[in-house]
Amino acid sequence: MKSTDVTRPLSFALVLVVMGPLVCGCPQTPPEDLDAYIEYLMQESHIPGLAAVVFTESEIVWAKGYGWANIEEEVPVTPETLFQLASISKTVTGTAVMQLVEAGSLDLDADIGDYLPFAIRHPQFPDTPITSRMVLTHTSGLRDNSRVYNKLYEYGADSPIGLSELIEGFFTPEGQWYDSKRNFTSSAPGEEFQYSNLGFALLGLLVEEVAKQPFDAYCNERIFEPLALDETSWLLRDLTADHIAMPYRDVSLLGQARYTPYGQYGYPDYPSGQIRTSVTQFARFYQAIMRGGELEGTRILEEDTVALMLTAQLAEETAEQCLGWIRLTEGDPAPLNGHGGGEQGVLTMAWFDPETSTGVMVFTNGDAADLLQRRVRKRVEAITAIQNRLFNEAGTL
Repeated sequence: MKSTDVTRPLSFALVLVVMGPLVCGCPQTPPEDLDAYIEYLMQESHIPGLAAVVFTESEIVWAKGYGWANIEEEVPVTPETLFQLASISKTVTGTAVMQLVEAGSLDLDADIGDYLPFAIRHPQFPDTPITSRMVLTHTSGLRDNSRVYNKLYEYGADSPIGLSELIEGFFTPEGQWYDSKRNFTSSAPGEEFQYSNLGFALLGLLVEEVAKQPFDAYCNERIFEPLALDETSWLLRDLTADHIAMPYRDVSLLGQARYTPYGQYGYPDYPSGQIRTSVTQFARFYQAIMRGGELEGTRILEEDTVALMLTAQLAEETAEQCLGWIRLTEGDPAPLNGHGGGEQGVLTMAWFDPETSTGVMVFTNGDAADLLQRRVRKRVEAITAIQNRLFNEAGTL
């Protein structure tokens, strides 16, 4: 099946950041009991399934699943259910890049062309190099051309398009998808924030070229396996299909919740958002970052590198863009380090409080590609309210 009537939410992770810690806008008063509260907000905002976890830097405090991973098969969500992360995946891509920076194999401020088999230049500013730091902070001048790559989804399988073919196709003049206006911003590299999923696909290609191995294999070897994320992968082919929550389209009518499955899917810019994992597994990755790059004797980054990765490069009113990570600077609690994500049948949040060393993740198969944006906003409000309550009650769970 090929979806033709849904636009990929290219900047949805940014929407999550801008909204920050919202409160639920539901007209009725939610129940006090935590389980009833979560189930109420899911029902009100049309979220089929949800898994959440609360953790410190050393333990899982609380984890639970609600609703359905697969409605048709009557498979309930558990803390072990795999969800697609969408743009939360960028924190892993950023970590992979910083591993190479730490090793001295990649310079954040060098021209990316130094590491690629082809040159990438902004057509209006050909003398301005594009650097990895720019790409990590979405200031590279590269722009997502949704008119083209929305058509590159592969339903039922991973994309057959490799990272090199994708990036060369979009950003070199001879490329099959090249567009000198739609694929680039009007500002010079380094001057303008423009959220770019294709930029993170470029980072994945940089890792491939520098490490001399496929990006997914690199992450398996250097991040997932060392941290015992045993059922975590960028690609569908590595996972058991019935362990993955089905992404659902919201087709509700007159307030009555109804859902249609999108089916599982892949896209060629997979380093921007295609990790599938569970809340309990991915909490281990965040625990390692919270502990300065180490977990249970396994180190994936040095403390100084983690500190650099989480250092603000750009400051907005309510958020700071770090190197692949985001820091929310307003709300209760704040600051929070992490990321949010949205996709077809995917809406996720994963943040940690560096002051209390507490983290919360909420993964859902609620739809972020809904054509009715008020419904998306309501879902964002709901999972943010759930997240904030879990942060506030973490000490009593």
